[in-house]
Amino acid sequence: MAVLAIGVLLIKPATPADRRAYFAWNVIGFVDILMVVINAAVQAMRDPASMQPLLRLPLSLLPTFLVPLIIASHVLLFVRLWPGERGAPGSNNE
Repeated sequence: MAVLAIGVLLIKPATPADRRAYFAWNVIGFVDILMVVINAAVQAMRDPASMQPLLRLPLSLLPTFLVPLIIASHVLLFVRLWPGERGAPGSNNE
C-alpha cells in the first residue's frame, strides 16, 4: 500500500476521477490496516507469548502510536474526500 501511495500522491485531485482514485486507495489502505489489527488480535488470542515483544520499546510504539496514527489519517482522508464535503480539494465550494 505504501508503494501505491507514492503513485497516488502524484495525482492532483482536480477531477472527479482523480478524487475516486484517492478514495479507492484510501478504502484499500484502511481495510489493509484493519486486517493487520484483526490478525494481531487473533494471533494474541492464539499465542499471547508471540505478542510479548510488542510490550517493550521500541516495538511498543507500533500498536500504541503508529497504528492509531495510520487509522486516524485514513479517517481524515475519508472526511476530506467524502462527496459534497465543503472545502474539499476539487469541490466548487472553494
